[in-house]
Amino acid sequence: MIIYLSGAITGQDPKEVCRVFKEAGRKVKSLEHEYRTPLAIPPPEDEEKDKWLYYMKKALRIALDCDAVYCLEGWNKSKGATIERNLFRNLGMKIYYTHTIDNIDKSKAKITDNKVKKVKRDNVVESVQ
Repeated sequence: MIIYLSGAITGQDPKEVCRVFKEAGRKVKSLEHEYRTPLAIPPPEDEEKDKWLYYMKKALRIALDCDAVYCLEGWNKSKGATIERNLFRNLGMKIYYTHTIDNIDKSKAKITDNKVKKVKRDNVVESVQ
């Protein structure tokens, strides 16, 4: 499963934002899943009138390619993270929070580091290389 990390970024200390997102990414990887983060979005090439909108459009594209969202601590104080969480909720997709991320289904894990993992598809467990 690919999980989108969603949390407060705008107006936050950049070092703290990086720390929180890195920690969340490590947590997702420890649960044998992949993740995507809005921190990977490159800055605009030209001067955008509305940088927040630029980043949100890019973030939503990334989010829509994921299977679930992981709402990090303080997500509900962020306009962008609230939009992302509501998108997943309205689409009926999986939503995890800091207190529920450990409940994620490891049987739907993706392959990482070229290791063979068990992947559960339609109630059938297959070995995948």
